[in-house]
Amino acid sequence: MVLAATNRPSNLDEAILRCLPQVFEIGKPNRGDKANILKVILKGERIDDNIDFDHIVSLCECSIGCDLLDVCKQAAYFPVRDFLQDEKNGKRPHVLRALSQLDLEKAFIAARKTKVVKNECSGLSIGHHLGVMLIMRDR
Repeated sequence: MVLAATNRPSNLDEAILRCLPQVFEIGKPNRGDKANILKVILKGERIDDNIDFDHIVSLCECSIGCDLLDVCKQAAYFPVRDFLQDEKNGKRPHVLRALSQLDLEKAFIAARKTKVVKNECSGLSIGHHLGVMLIMRDR
């Protein structure tokens, strides 16, 4: 069994594509799907209980799973920065604070401004399984 994915199928070698006899299109995640993806990404992390995932998703422009993961990683730096700043200021924090709504909002807004969550979704996403190609087309 082979499982792979890409947002740039035009970069794939034609010989690989010929090995896959069928193609199925899969759409980009909707807002509800994105909220669920965020919950999966953040499962097992220390997060505030009052995070409004629907609001966070509303900040996403063209976010697919990998974009959401990247922005969550960026958001995770905010508690680390606060921890280090507290230490620098002479405070002795024992643990990192939980990831907050504000951390996620700042990360998504910064990503949009710096085009980290860029409209790179304009291509296709391909995964293949047992000789069947799955194409995820952005809409």
